[in-house]
Formats: sequence, structure tokens, C-alpha cells
Amino acid sequence: ALYMLVPVRWYQGLKASIYSVYSVTATAEAAKPFGDLVTGRLDSWAEVLDELAATFSAVDVHRAADRDRPAEIEAEVRERVCGNCPLYRTCWQRDERQTVAVFAECLRRLESKGSVQPGDLPEYLEKRCVKLKELTLTLSLLYEVYRLNRYWYRRMVESRAVVAEQLRGIAGVLSNFAKEVGVGLCQVAVIEAQLREAALNGRLRVEDLRVALRDDGQVEVRMATRACTGGLYCQRVVAPVVSDVARRVYSVAHTACPLREKEEKCWFTLYPALRFRVAVGMATAPKEEVCGDTFVHLELKGGRYALILSDGMGTGAQAARESATTVSLLELLLKAGFSQELAVKTVNSLLLLHAPGESFATVDMAVLDLYAGWLQWIKIGAAPGFLHHRDGRTEMIETPSLPVGIISPIEVAVVEKGVEDGDLLVLVTDGLLDAWRGPERKEDWLVKCIREVGNGEPQKAASFILNRAHFAAGGTLPDDATVIVARVIRV
Repeated sequence: ALYMLVPVRWYQGLKASIYSVYSVTATAEAAKPFGDLVTGRLDSWAEVLDELAATFSAVDVHRAADRDRPAEIEAEVRERVCGNCPLYRTCWQRDERQTVAVFAECLRRLESKGSVQPGDLPEYLEKRCVKLKELTLTLSLLYEVYRLNRYWYRRMVESRAVVAEQLRGIAGVLSNFAKEVGVGLCQVAVIEAQLREAALNGRLRVEDLRVALRDDGQVEVRMATRACTGGLYCQRVVAPVVSDVARRVYSVAHTACPLREKEEKCWFTLYPALRFRVAVGMATAPKEEVCGDTFVHLELKGGRYALILSDGMGTGAQAARESATTVSLLELLLKAGFSQELAVKTVNSLLLLHAPGESFATVDMAVLDLYAGWLQWIKIGAAPGFLHHRDGRTEMIETPSLPVGIISPIEVAVVEKGVEDGDLLVLVTDGLLDAWRGPERKEDWLVKCIREVGNGEPQKAASFILNRAHFAAGGTLPDDATVIVARVIRV
């Protein structure tokens, strides 16, 4: 009689509760060995790459020998020129000390001039040597070979440094990914277990539950409940419970709400909610037909948002190629999981190896954490940047350093700042700052322009600042000018 009186949905709920308890245990137990297997394999790969990087970074034994190359030149001349000379014993046995000192002076003159003629040799050799022309020719040729070998040796060392840096970067990416996977799988198991417990206790009405790890390392929750016919049960009840369990704000991202009487289930997906979003505006004015400045803004894994601005050397197509190459490489490395510092160092090594001393480009990169409200700003040879707070304060971000592609290794300084709703980021190239020709500092002039913008839209603000630069320069800008304005907006 009691069995007949109990509604069927109660039995379904009991069945689901028992299944939930079993699933919680099974999920937690199954996730641990799989997570250990994945993270262990990734960590072992990272160790192998680190070991390879250390091998490539090791000091070559020929580096020490490079310092003894002048002694090799002396031995070669002694064998080729002096070996069959009638005065060999006199010079290299009886007066060996004096001959060695004279040859050392010859090598010093070779290093300063690059080559020597008979009149460039010490007076002692000019008076005594019977093979003076042959001696000077051999010295010059051997020194030229020495210089070429030294040049290619340096290029080889730079190549090895680039390979080592890349291997180290990939090892870091694998190691970080292993940590993300390990932590993510544990979070998936814990969140799913607690959500099923909430369903068992009656806090949630859940028909189906799936918790998974996304590509960016964040945990997503997919649920099915009985159709609420427009009551927004997913937003009013489920989202707060998931946020409480996951200890971060979750919001409903996708829904398949039927709103029809015949449909019994409503599917929806919850993602971690971002605290902020970014609105970007850009204005540029090329000095020639092609602008030498390149800019990109992109979303990265883990709720990060990157703004990258590069100014190539000079103006025109060549400058555009340099800046575009720099920005493209940085974009690829950041998307692959490289840290900001390692990405900049890798790009610097690649550009230096590609065309040492012939071209360079600046790097102005601001990376925002839209979950935590944190800003990391890296400047390599770039013009000052500005962070305008909603309370009216304006901070100038400046780090003195050379552009990428000039020296290696390069020092990367990271400036960290907290951001709030309404804060404004302004990135400019030196062509815009150099437009100002008044008595006050150009940075102070730009700060006034930024404060005049106030709370305007980013695109209108960028156009306003560029128009002010045109007016200050008298209509013609001295160089390619680009201004990027990004506003932080609370979601």
C-alpha cells in the first residue's frame, strides 16, 4: 500500500541519488590515476627538453681555444714561411724570445688594421726577415681566416642559444600544462562530487550532470534539469550553488531552454564568469604609404587579454615587415602557452639570428588578467605607456631598454599594476609623442590629452589623441604614429 502511495518521481529521485553517490566515488577514484599518468608523462617530456636545453647552453670547449687562436697563427706562419728559411735556427732557437715578442706585435697590428703590408711590420722584422712579402701575405690571409671562423663561431653560439631558449620554453609550457591538467582534473572530480552531493541533499534538481576541463584550463559544468517554463531556475538557483561549490563566480553561458510543455529537460552550460572585459580603439597615421607600426589584441588562455604594439626601425615597408614579424611571433608564442618574458626573449634571439645589427623593432605589450583585475606591462625599447585611473590619476609606465634584435641576452622588466572598472590603458609609438614641440615635456602634454578624453569611448579617444598630435605637429607628423586606447569594463 505504501509503495503504491509513493509518487514515481520519488523513486526516480532515490535512484538518481544512489547513482550520484556511486558516480562521485567512481569519478574521484578514476580521475586520480589518469591524472597522475598524464602529468607524469608531461613532466618527463619537460625534463628531457630541459636537459637538451642545458646541453645546448653548455659552454663549448672551443670557446677557450678561441683565445689561443693567435698562437695558432704564429705556429702556422712558423711552419709555412720560416720552416725552409736559412735563418730559421737563428730566429726561432737562438733569438726565440725576441722573435715571439715581435710576432705578438705583428698580431696586435693585424687586429687593429685587419691586414698588414711590409711597411707595417716592426723594424726588427723589416731589417732581418728575408721573406718579408711572403710573411705579410701569409699573416694577412691567416688572420682573415681567423676572423671568418670567429664570426661563424659566434653565429653558431647564437644559434645554440636560440635553440636552447626554445627548448626551455617548450619545457616550461609542458610543465605548466602538466600542472594545469593535474589541478584541473582534481577540480573536476571535487566539483562534480560536491554538486552531486548538493543534488542528493535537495539543493539542486538535477536530471543529468557533466563536469569537464576546457582547453584553457577552466572547469565547465553542463547540467540538465526539469524545464522551468521561464522561471530561470538555472540562473537563480543553479549558478549560485555552482559558484559556491567552485569558490568562484560562475554564470550561465549556453542554454537549450525548451519553454514548451512537452519538453521535460532543459540543458545549460556554466562557465567561470570574467570580472572584466576590454573595449579597444586604435588610430594610426603613416608617414609614408605603408605604416611601420603593427598592433594586435587577442584573447589568451586563462582569461587573459593581450595588447601588443611594435614599431619597426625607420618608416615604410621595411619597418612594417620588422614590426609585423615581431608581433606575429609574439602572438604565436603567447597562444602556445609561453610566458610573456620568455616569448620576448625568444623573439629577440630569433630576430638577432635572422639579421644581427641590421634591423630591430620595439615591443610594447600589456597583458590583462580579466579574472583577477591585474595588469602586466612589458616594454622593450618602446615609448612610455599610460594607465589612467577612473579617479583621475594617470601613471606613466616606462622601462629603459634597447629594442629587440640588437643585443642578446635581453633584460625583460615586467611592471605589474592592479586595474579597476573604468581604467584606461594608452599605448603609443614615439612618432606620436615626437609630434609635440612645445616647451613642456611631451609626456605631460599627452597626459593632458588623456585626461581630456575622460570617460569617452576608446575609439573616439584614440582618434581624439591622434588629431591632437596632428595639430601639435602642424599637420605633418615626424614619424609613423599609432595610439591604442583600451578601457577596462566590469562585466
